[in-house]
Amino acid sequence: MLQALKECGFSEKEVSVYLALMELGSASISPLAKKAHINRTTTYDVIEILEKEGLVSRVAGTKKDTYRVESPEKLPLILESRLRTMNKQ
Repeated sequence: MLQALKECGFSEKEVSVYLALMELGSASISPLAKKAHINRTTTYDVIEILEKEGLVSRVAGTKKDTYRVESPEKLPLILESRLRTMNKQ
């Protein structure tokens, strides 16, 4: 999956955050940043990108902003969309 995400134009940091969140199930920014081995500020930026892509969503009803990975079934559609966008460019 790592290689597929990179081939579809995801940055190394986007892949790191996505895979870390997959392993954690759900997490707030600090533990996610630690697991992904990137700084907290960058993690906020990456989470925003992944949210816009539909790969990550916020967990409702938590004190801290907590995030979770969306269903992996969405991943092929998102990757296909990214590939089309890359091919147009």
